[in-house]
Amino acid sequence: MATRRTAADYPPAVLALFDGVAVRSVAEERLVRDHFGYAGAFTLAPPCVDARRTPEPVAGLVGDGPFVLAHAPIAHRANLCALVRAAARADLPLVIAGPVVDAYSLAMIRGWADERVAILTPATPGEIAALYRRARVYA
Repeated sequence: MATRRTAADYPPAVLALFDGVAVRSVAEERLVRDHFGYAGAFTLAPPCVDARRTPEPVAGLVGDGPFVLAHAPIAHRANLCALVRAAARADLPLVIAGPVVDAYSLAMIRGWADERVAILTPATPGEIAALYRRARVYA
């Protein structure tokens, strides 16, 4: 009989499959090494946002708490429906920001989304800058 994995076992098992991990800071690298026991290669990859841009206020749009950010075109190829379902199963707030490329995909996302999903389309460059600064996870 197979042993059932717990949530505590899951991240190390998945991370062990990776050749490398991209992190946004040295502190995040240390967290992944220390907490999850990952010993592979790391690449420092800070967010692709113009740091000189003044962020616009987004708390009124996404609240004050932490969230997962998906900055992508709203289209079938972005696989956002799966991300919405995964975020719901993990009880994580999700912000989707990007242009609508496919109206059917937007309708599907709205169908799967609950109150913890915010969809910002279109989002201004200042809002995008603020979202990247506030997000805890980039999906």
